[in-house]
Order: sequence, then structure tokens, then C-alpha cells
Amino acid sequence: MRSRIGAIMAVAISMMLALASPALGDQLMSKTEFRDRFIAEVHKLASGVTIKVKSEQQVELSQPGGETADSYLGNAYADYLRAPDTLDSLITGYAKVAIESMKSVGRIQVRDLVTLVRPKSYVAFEDKEKVVRSLAGDLVRVLAVNTPDSFQIPTLEQLSKSVGAPDDKLWSKALDNTKALIGDCSASKLSEGVSDLQCNPAFASSALLLDEIWAPHKIPGRGAAIVAVGKNDLLVAHSGAPKSVEALSGFLAAHADDPSFLSATLLMRTGDGWATYAPDP
Repeated sequence: MRSRIGAIMAVAISMMLALASPALGDQLMSKTEFRDRFIAEVHKLASGVTIKVKSEQQVELSQPGGETADSYLGNAYADYLRAPDTLDSLITGYAKVAIESMKSVGRIQVRDLVTLVRPKSYVAFEDKEKVVRSLAGDLVRVLAVNTPDSFQIPTLEQLSKSVGAPDDKLWSKALDNTKALIGDCSASKLSEGVSDLQCNPAFASSALLLDEIWAPHKIPGRGAAIVAVGKNDLLVAHSGAPKSVEALSGFLAAHADDPSFLSATLLMRTGDGWATYAPDP
């Protein structure tokens, strides 16, 4: 169903989530059925993989001589709901990425390091220490290795052995690499006071880290930028347009459990950083 918040949020749904209701009579897979289909595809592509079910949308994969890796299927299931007719290719693609993620991180090159923005839960389940820095609220910056098929998250030990301690200089180089991969970002107007910021979808949330994007007047609006952090887009309102901020806040609250959002909390630009934003009750 479309959001009741108005035309602006209907456009935002179509651009970010595209979860319009399927035609009557269409039979969609449940989350459990989708997970089981994913497991079957992994076994088809790599019969030696051992899979442990952790929840309706999380499984643990392991294979002899490889790293253990957790796969979260929330985003994959959201992609399926968005385009059910792509199920076969979608499942195969996610299964291949999951299998690739079990490969041990080899020697890391500085040129391959990038900075991702992810929820704390993205790394919290790991037993080994990852390299993260706080951003705001439940979001963190993560040092990752960019590979052709997926991102690999090295441990602190792996990173230190390959390129040295993750100091400010290394974080800065990783951010430069990320900036080059993000490319040009464009803001399109959804409605008065709200814009949809689109960049390279793989690095959309990393655009939060680029100061030049958030310079005054770069994205049209009055006051501080207020952002809903999506997987592939950033929805941006401004504090000078209270009604638009209210609409954006209500939309995010109504879709807080949707995997297309990385956080259920709005962020506000403060100087050269970010803070959580809570609208007045």
C-alpha cells in the first residue's frame, strides 16, 4: 500500500522502496520460504557449504578452509517484493555474494579500502574486532575492502598486518577512495522542502561522509539538513520547513522495520558532523 502521508511520500516509496502492492491473485513467498529458497540455491552452487539457520532472515554459512559468514536476507527479500518476477536471478545473485563472503580476506591494498555507513548491528554479531568509528545514533563508519563482487569486512588484526594500524591517515585514504566511487550525486525535488539524493547505490549512505555535499545551499532548503538514511537513497528535508520534516519523520516511523532503511532514526547535520534528530512531540 502507498503511504498516507501525501504525494511526497508516495513518490519516495516508488523511488526508494517500490513496494507497490502486487496484483490480486499473485502469490508472494513468505520470508521463511524465501530464506529456504536461498539456502537451496547456495547448496546448488556450493554443495560443501554448511548452513545454520539463525532466524527467519539470517543464516550462517561456513565451509572448510573458509571464513564463517552471516547472511542477512532482509534486503534480498525487499528486492524480491519490489520485483517478484526476478526471483531466480535475484536468489542466484545473493547466493553468489554470500559464497564469496566466506573467502578469507587476502592481503589488503590501501587502494581497495572504502568507508561504509552501516548499522551497529552489521558488525556487532562478529566475535572478532572490526574497524569502526561512530557516526550518529545506531550508525557507524566501517572500514571495508571493495571487491568486484562484494564488500569484505576485515578484522583489526587482518588490516593491521596488511596496511598498518587504522589511524586517521588510513581512514582519510579510504574516504578518498569512497569519494571517487560515489561519483556525482544529484538531488531531485520530491515536494516542497524534501529532496531525494541519489548517488552510486552501493555507496549511497557513504555520501553522509562527504562534507562538500552538505555545504550550505548545495541541496535546496532552509536550515539544517534532516536525513532519512536509505539503502540506495538519502531523503533530505530541512529544519526550516517543519511540515516537510514532520512528513519525513512520520514516513520513516511507519516504515521503521523496512530493510530499505539503514536506521529508524533521522539524522541532522550539525556543523561538519551528524547527530540524531527527534522531532518535537
